[in-house]
Amino acid sequence: PLWGLVMDESDRRQRAVQLTYVNRAGLGDRRSLFSWLLALGKLLDARTYTAFGREGPRFYLSQAHSKHISKTWSNYFDTTTYDGHPFRDPVANDCVVVRDAASFCTLVDNYLEEKDRVGISSPAMSAWRCLNISFNPWLLALCNCSHLAIDVMGVQRNIAQTYINRYFRLPPRIPPSHKIVQLADSAVRRHNVSMYGVMHVRRADRGHRECTRPSVIAGEMRQRAAAVDGWIIYTYTELKLNASSGKEPTAPSEDEVYLPSLRRMLVRLGKPLIFESEFLPIELVHHDNYLAYGVGAYLMQIADLRGACIDTRFCGVGCARI
Repeated sequence: PLWGLVMDESDRRQRAVQLTYVNRAGLGDRRSLFSWLLALGKLLDARTYTAFGREGPRFYLSQAHSKHISKTWSNYFDTTTYDGHPFRDPVANDCVVVRDAASFCTLVDNYLEEKDRVGISSPAMSAWRCLNISFNPWLLALCNCSHLAIDVMGVQRNIAQTYINRYFRLPPRIPPSHKIVQLADSAVRRHNVSMYGVMHVRRADRGHRECTRPSVIAGEMRQRAAAVDGWIIYTYTELKLNASSGKEPTAPSEDEVYLPSLRRMLVRLGKPLIFESEFLPIELVHHDNYLAYGVGAYLMQIADLRGACIDTRFCGVGCARI
């Protein structure tokens, strides 16, 4: 089997939803996916599990962003919250296997409608005790099932909105690991920027879009100048993409023009600038870029609380809750 058997008596009595579909992507993508799974579990009155449990990073994370990947999720996420779910090995029950997004959408909608009509104690609610999700959940957004789709940016859309409508509270979100929080807090103290803003520039895999032009970025930062005493700058550009994936840089690199131009423009703002390569120990960034990314994502969440987070991952829609 692809995972170990971890099944106590309480697991046997509980409804289970298991993500057995496996593909590789970045850490922000994985956090959105696992947060979606937690919300889905609440909607279906079920405990949630993922293939390979806590030892899943090497199966779920792509080496395109970091050559080194931790052996356990606990380096990236707090796996102690929500009683360890969804970072537990799937339980070995006879499960209903859902192989496509449309069938999944129908199954979940029928379950919710039946629960609203007759309550969770109805015999009809026992039609299944375990679901195996063996399709890519990101496809839900493409099959007229947006109300169950992943909330990509953490802005309370899609399944998050469905959750809020039912329970009148925010859905669960996977928190960062204690290690990431400690690294971030230590770096902030070291650089003495308690009221920091965070700028995240993403160009390598998204193209040279208008919102990444240095003058546009400087304009966005200038509007938030009163809220910050310095800026932490994250740049995911061609040079970073090549370095993290082990590829040889192209010549000439666009970074040879873009990054110096960005620095020159931002210096004019008159605020201290701390670039990622200066903010964290360089050996950490080179060893595990996912840890460095996790630190940046955590800092962006904190900065966003005071309106001082700018993210070009999605142009024109504000700061992603990555």
